[in-house]
Order: sequence, then structure tokens, then C-alpha cells
Amino acid sequence: MGRRLHFDCFSGVSGDMVLGALVDAGLPLARLRAELKRLKLTGYRLEQREVHRGALHATKVTVVIRRGFARPLTLSRIQKILAASTLPPVVKEQSRAVFDHLAEAEGLAHRVAKRDVHFHEVGVIDSFIDVVGGVLGCHLLGVTTVTASDRKSTRLNSSHVSESRMPSS
Repeated sequence: MGRRLHFDCFSGVSGDMVLGALVDAGLPLARLRAELKRLKLTGYRLEQREVHRGALHATKVTVVIRRGFARPLTLSRIQKILAASTLPPVVKEQSRAVFDHLAEAEGLAHRVAKRDVHFHEVGVIDSFIDVVGGVLGCHLLGVTTVTASDRKSTRLNSSHVSESRMPSS
């Protein structure tokens, strides 16, 4: 039986926050860096720092770009990058599934076919590493189930704690 990971997204979520949460949950950043090299991509590095927002303390892992992709990525190009990698098959499969869902949503929003979507956000290397790094990090921690709160519902059920907005129990 695998581990379960729950993201309480009362104030939203970003790739930097997901990677930082995985580090806070016990994933060594050095291991994440080493395993991401299996993507065979260059032009970025991961930086870790502690952040404080009111009463909350967390780790933020930022993808710092030295050189990105020349143009936004298509779903086909993303699939080729993943296929050419030496990542574990389950990480490739789950990463492809995330990008498939994103392509469907982008296609609906822009009224284009899924295959014609050009990822302007995930087309840059930082967002690509955020997505694959999140999937890879869960795999490395033995996480088999991921859930997340609904930001809208947690925002409606919150209280003030030490000048910070926190979800109610």
C-alpha cells in the first residue's frame, strides 16, 4: 500500500509550492535533481529556500531558467521528450496523463483540437519541470494517491489565525 498525499490549497497552489511540499515531506532535493537529469534537458537549475507567509512556514523550490525552449511545446513534442527520457515508466505515463488533461482544457478554452494546442505556460522549461518534478517526486516518496482541497470551498470555511487566513477545522 502506498502513501497518500493531500494538498490543502486554501490559498491556491503553484509548481514551486508542490516541489517544496515534496521536499518538506522528506524528498531530498539532491535526489530530485539527480532523477530529473533523466529527462535529458538542460538550461535550468533547482533552488530551495524557506518562505514565511504569516504563521505559515514552508519550502519553495524554484526552477531557475538559464535557457528555455525556443518555442512553446505541443503535446506531441512533450510526449517525445518524455518517451526519450529514462524516467521510470509510471512517471512517464502519469506525466503524459497530466499533459493530456492540460491539453484538453487548453483546447476547450481556445477552441482548438487537443493535438493543435501549443503550451505557452508548460511550453517553457520551468512549468515543464514543475509538472514532471511533481509526478517524479510523488513516485520517489512512494505516493500512490494524491488529493487536493477545493480552493473555493476552503476559502469560504476559513478563520483568522495569527493574522493569517487559515482553513477552519
